[in-house]
Amino acid sequence: ALPISYSIFVIFPTLACNLACKYCYERTSELSARTMDEKTVVNTISFIKKMAAEDNTRTILIKLYGGEPLLNVAACTRICEEVSSWAQQLGMQVAMVLQTNGTLLTEDVLDALAPYLTYVELTVDGPQKNHDTIRIYKDGSGTYQDIMSAMERVTKRGIHTALRINIRNEDDLRDVLTDLTERGFR
Repeated sequence: ALPISYSIFVIFPTLACNLACKYCYERTSELSARTMDEKTVVNTISFIKKMAAEDNTRTILIKLYGGEPLLNVAACTRICEEVSSWAQQLGMQVAMVLQTNGTLLTEDVLDALAPYLTYVELTVDGPQKNHDTIRIYKDGSGTYQDIMSAMERVTKRGIHTALRINIRNEDDLRDVLTDLTERGFR
């Protein structure tokens, strides 16, 4: 069989989230508290290896998604470590993407995950004055500063960062881009 150039796996280490964003459909779901247990982590790693080997894949792309995947950082770390090690032994490339709200992206978490991450995806909902009324902690407080701090930690480590900016108008975009520039982001 001809080799498949890449295989993509989207993994939900948990559907739980530490935020209460007003627009989120997942927070009303019955599944919102579901988290991978040890058996599911082992089965996920086995499935990735099996499918990549069967397809003669050259590159594996893994996207850690959720809920908030960092609520189950142990599963994220184990999947990244084991798949990366296995793929390296077989001469495969691995790209790991972490889509996170950024609020749990501490230095300790980065110490564990940074060796494996290709890039991190973060989101802001417009300028801080708008964002902090929409993308909020369960106590109602805003998350904008925490996300900016997380982006700074990630970029300082040389990890590519994708920032999705949700805006309502051109002024919102200008305000966010001005803030990013003032913070030293390009």
